[in-house]
Amino acid sequence: MIIPVKLIGQKTTMLHDHGIGKIHLGEKITDVKEVIPFRDFAQAKDYILQPGPSSFYYYTGDILRATDSIELLLAIEHIFIGVDQNNRINIIIVHFFNNPEQDVPGVLTKYYGEPSSISGIQVENMPVRQHIFWNTADKEIQIGFSSATTGDAATYPMMVYTRTREISLLRKYAVVKRTWQF
Repeated sequence: MIIPVKLIGQKTTMLHDHGIGKIHLGEKITDVKEVIPFRDFAQAKDYILQPGPSSFYYYTGDILRATDSIELLLAIEHIFIGVDQNNRINIIIVHFFNNPEQDVPGVLTKYYGEPSSISGIQVENMPVRQHIFWNTADKEIQIGFSSATTGDAATYPMMVYTRTREISLLRKYAVVKRTWQF
């Protein structure tokens, strides 16, 4: 189990190894009160979802209360919650504002400790994108962070919570922000 690091002068964090606040992997979506079906999200037309909108909910609650972090309050743009056919939460996708001045990996490391792995993508020997992963001690849950693509304002950093045994969900569940309109 990842034990979030308690910061000096700060309450115990609401970030944990099963999600954020009351959003827990494996729980029924009906147990989370501050969500709406994705189709009711005001900016729904700005996103492409896989496998489709019926598989996602949008978190409408207070991000500060959910994360207990001023740093993440300023960084998080949206929280999307993917569910399976039984309406159980199977993936949590967090989109961050694309602000290079925000050190989201540093904030996450304060909460989750040192990452279990870090990898990067380079083009012509220039770093383009970074992927950082934290795993629970029992390797049951993986928390992944991907940075925005360097020099591409249309990309955004994101974080994903998923069960390791369901890692294939990363190919099946996606929330992509459109950079174009029809």
